[in-house]
Amino acid sequence: PPPLPSNPIKRENDSIPAATKLHPTADVFINFASFRSAFESSMAALKEPTLRVVAVIAEGVPESDAKRLVAAASAANKLLIGPATVGGLQAGAFRIGDAAGTIENIVECGLHVRGSVGFVSKSGGMSNECYSVLSRATDGLYEGVAIGGDSFPGSTLSDHALRYEAMPGVKMIVVLGVSWEELKVVFYIYFRERERLFPSFFFDLFFFLLSSPLLSSP
Repeated sequence: PPPLPSNPIKRENDSIPAATKLHPTADVFINFASFRSAFESSMAALKEPTLRVVAVIAEGVPESDAKRLVAAASAANKLLIGPATVGGLQAGAFRIGDAAGTIENIVECGLHVRGSVGFVSKSGGMSNECYSVLSRATDGLYEGVAIGGDSFPGSTLSDHALRYEAMPGVKMIVVLGVSWEELKVVFYIYFRERERLFPSFFFDLFFFLLSSPLLSSP
């Protein structure tokens, strides 16, 4: 038989710039590369003008590389999710990574139907638990994101909370976090726009939303 080429799967268009040219309307880049190569490929994606969101799934990305990714995303005005993120999803539309787990769990939590709750957390595992809670206590999820538990995440809880605030379809914002700095943002948004419900979970303490008057009373 004829000898195999040295790299049988390598193609001329097997690169990020070539892929964005072939698919100019695609604006989300999901990076499943390992920590060994996630930095280089993510930096290449952040340089592409058509890409708006870059999600880095890999754990173990060196902190120095994570800082450089954060700086590059900020300079390019792009949204960076991760590193070390399980992903995110917009209910009934799109999923990044392994957010919400199995298809059976997605259906059980009603994530195949769009609701009106914007959710953000550091933990992917706790996100799945919260999706289950929200499916029972609200009209369902609009969008959920796990930013990742690394020391230097590409985006913060407050970044996503402020993004949800600008979304007309989001009527309630839920944050699961442990930082007092994030608590300041919660109060800021809640008192500035009282029409939006903004329960916030801190120090891994859960309280269950039963009805809106619990949060709308002075």
